[in-house]
Amino acid sequence: MSNWAIGVLPLVGVIIGAALQLILSRAAEKERQVQTLRTEAYVDYLRFVAAAAHLRSDEDLRDAERDAANAKTRIAVYGSSQVIGALAQFEKAGRCPQQCKCE
Repeated sequence: MSNWAIGVLPLVGVIIGAALQLILSRAAEKERQVQTLRTEAYVDYLRFVAAAAHLRSDEDLRDAERDAANAKTRIAVYGSSQVIGALAQFEKAGRCPQQCKCE
């Protein structure tokens, strides 16, 4: 092997390793951010559902519905398909009792 190859190959290896580390760390950070946003949306929705049981005025109801709609929108964007389906079933059950035959 020539002298230039002995000097260049380790440098190429370091550059490739650094590039791969950068790409993988960015992908991991993006996934971590999406997971954080997803979890915040789930927690916010549950918080608003729980708060709805303790409403004291029409203004509180309006605020709770606004905040729940915001959380549901974020769930639609960041949530898994199973969670979105479960949320839709929960919302439907909450708005229409099972004895209702509105389907």
